[in-house]
Amino acid sequence: MTSQPAREHGGGEEVETINEPMVEYGVAKHAHVGEGESGDTHMVCCNQNGVLIAVIDGIGHGEGAAEVARTAAALLRNSADEPVISLVERCHEKLKGRVEWC
Repeated sequence: MTSQPAREHGGGEEVETINEPMVEYGVAKHAHVGEGESGDTHMVCCNQNGVLIAVIDGIGHGEGAAEVARTAAALLRNSADEPVISLVERCHEKLKGRVEWC
């Protein structure tokens, strides 16, 4: 994977362009005012079967929401070959009870 460094676009917004062998995509995210981290993240994983793309919203903002989002992204990346329904169920089981997860 090749990546261009994240660029500041004013107001704390970061924009990053990443090239995967099967897909090229861009991501922009913005942390809530006063928060060091956004509770939103993404995950793109290319494998022999195709591409798994996830947009993850750790409900809320800040460190707690960001941690939930990172946990979900890691779980998805590590299990990317599984059926999508199974991935959703695994995320639900791993993250249920967390305030930042809906």
